[in-house]
Amino acid sequence: MSLCDFVSVTVVTYNSGRFIRRCLESVLGQKYPRLEVIVIDNASIDGTIDILEHFEDR
Repeated sequence: MSLCDFVSVTVVTYNSGRFIRRCLESVLGQKYPRLEVIVIDNASIDGTIDILEHFEDR
């Protein structure tokens, strides 16, 4: 049994509502077993937060 390294993907966003869903779906679609996604939003006002909340439990 081999151990996989833990991978953290950090996404920094500001008013990226047009792109963030595709970005996160791409990252979460990876088959790597030990993966976390950290999103840092800089007070977006374009609905980015609403989209991010959709991904919160994934």
